[in-house]
Amino acid sequence: MKQRYDLLAMSLLMFTAVLTVSLIALPGGIKEWQPIIGASITGLGVIVAAWNVTRQMRLAARGREQDRIEKELPGLRSAHNLVLRFLDRCGTGWPEDPILEAFEEMGALTAWGADFEALIDKAIPSAPDFARGELSFALQLLRDAAQRVHDCQQRYMEVKQEYERSEEDERAVPEARLSLAVRTRDGARERLKRQIAELGKSGEALAIRIAAEENRRRTLRREHDQFLGLDH
Repeated sequence: MKQRYDLLAMSLLMFTAVLTVSLIALPGGIKEWQPIIGASITGLGVIVAAWNVTRQMRLAARGREQDRIEKELPGLRSAHNLVLRFLDRCGTGWPEDPILEAFEEMGALTAWGADFEALIDKAIPSAPDFARGELSFALQLLRDAAQRVHDCQQRYMEVKQEYERSEEDERAVPEARLSLAVRTRDGARERLKRQIAELGKSGEALAIRIAAEENRRRTLRREHDQFLGLDH
């Protein structure tokens, strides 16, 4: 640590000294100007005290912000890792089954509402409330979309088998059912694609937030060290 001189305080002290000397040199000497000198010194003292209080308040505010960042960063990282875990399951092809397996591993395959949110809280307990809430909503939509694709695929396979077992002259109704099953399944797959994309956006937003908080933490540390006069 090196000694840092408070430029404002030094400037005010120099101003007071110059003012006192100037008043002494005026006709009547210092006695005539004592009230002015006293008032000036008192006013300058108030200014210095107020300025120091403001600096301490700013330092305390920086400290509180740094504490908040230190508390939230691990939770933000855990939330981001959870998103990456599910995105990794998406992979290529039709990912509904790997996604549902990931939820089953969490015990969240059949949980709903508050029970589902509790499982997400358990998975990322240190995450900020806003991150847990947003991620819980996004994951529930993802699970529902994956389950819908799974169910539609099952229905498609049943209808397809029915169609293949039917006689050629009796395939009008099974063919219509098969066409409907294909359209329903494809629509469910499109919805799942959208939910995967939305989860990806959530992951990107978390990554940006993490980078911003880390950058802010470095800035706060640098400002704190500069305030204390620490060398880097």
